Amino acid sequence: MNEPNGPSFEFFRDLIPPPRYVHADYRYYPLILSAPNALVKSSLVFNGCGLNLRGGARSWTDNGTPVTFRVGPAANGLFPKERYCGDVSTQVHSLNVNAKAWRALRDLSAILADMNESAESSHYANIAMNFRKTVLSAIDKSVNRELDPPFVPIALMDQEPAHNPITIVRIGSYWNIIIGYSVASGIFPPGSEQELWIPRYQEQRGGICMGMVRSGGAAFNFWSGEHRVNPLYGTRYALDTLRRDDPDRALVSFYGMLAQGMTRNTFVGGEGCTLQPVDDGGRFFYCPPNSASNAHFLTMLRYQLVQDWDLNDDGRPDSLRLLFGTSRRWLEDGKSIRIERATTAFGPISLAVHSRLTQATWTST
Repeated sequence: MNEPNGPSFEFFRDLIPPPRYVHADYRYYPLILSAPNALVKSSLVFNGCGLNLRGGARSWTDNGTPVTFRVGPAANGLFPKERYCGDVSTQVHSLNVNAKAWRALRDLSAILADMNESAESSHYANIAMNFRKTVLSAIDKSVNRELDPPFVPIALMDQEPAHNPITIVRIGSYWNIIIGYSVASGIFPPGSEQELWIPRYQEQRGGICMGMVRSGGAAFNFWSGEHRVNPLYGTRYALDTLRRDDPDRALVSFYGMLAQGMTRNTFVGGEGCTLQPVDDGGRFFYCPPNSASNAHFLTMLRYQLVQDWDLNDDGRPDSLRLLFGTSRRWLEDGKSIRIERATTAFGPISLAVHSRLTQATWTST
C-alpha cells in the first residue's frame, strides 16, 4: 500500500514462487479437450509437454494414456526429470530412464545394421556411445562410495540418500524393486567392477531374501506385514546372475521362488508376499494371480538350460551357453536332461545329456 501507485501484480509476482499442483506430472495448467457430450475428456498441458499426464491425487480422475513430449536432453545431457517411479511422484533424472534410453539407441543401431542401413546405423551408434558416456559420468558423480559396496541411486545428480538397510523406508523399497531395470539395461560394461555394485548392494543391505527382491517398512505395509518379498520384480536380478556365470545365486532364486514365492503345486504368484504369518492362515499374497510371476519361473528354467547373450556389448547376441545354470542335483548318477527345439538367437537347438558318474563319464547328443 506504500507503493507510489498502490498495490500491483508486479509487486507480488516475484515475492515467492507461484503455486502449482505439487503431485502432478506437469508444471503448467492442462487444457481440457472434449467433444460435445463426451463421457471421457482428454487434457493437453498448455505448453505442449504432454497429453493426459497424471494428476497424482485421488481428487483427480486420470483419463486416457499419458504421453510426454520431449525435445532434446536437459542441460546436463540427461533426459528431463520425471516421476521416480509409478507410485512416487518425486521428479528426478532417473537412472532407469536414461539407462534404458541408451540401450534402445544401441539396439536400434544394431537393427539398422541388419537392415543394411549403414549410415543410419552409424549415426545412432555414435549417439549411443556418447550418451552412454554421459550416463556413466552422471552415475560416477552420484554414487555414494562411503558404503561398500557403493550405493547407486535412481535419482542422478540429486543427492538421493543411501537406503541402508534398503527396506527401512518406503523409498528404499521402491529403489529395490525398480533398480533391476538399470541392471538389465547393461549400462555398466560387462566384466567391469561397476556392474557388481547394484546386485552386491542388494544382497548385503537387506534387499534380497531367498533370491527374491524384498520390500518393507513399518510405515507402508500395503495389505501385508512389515517384512515381505516382491517376487514379481526379481527376474532381472536373477537373469543377471546367470549372465555373470553365478549359477548358485540363480538357483537360490529359482528354488526360493518355487518354495516361498508361489503357492505349492499350483504355482500361483502375486506381486508381493509376506515373510511372516499374519494370521492363523499363515503368509499371504497381495495382487494374485500374476502371470509375470509364472513367467519368471519359465524364464529362469529356460536360461538355466539355454542361454544366448550379447557378451561383447555390441547389441547382437554372440554367445550360446548350454547347461550353465544346471543344478548339480540334476546331473546325479543315472539322471538325464533333454531339451527339444529350444528357440535361441541362433536358431532352434536340441540336446540330451546322460550322467554316468559312477563310470566317471557323461554323454551328450
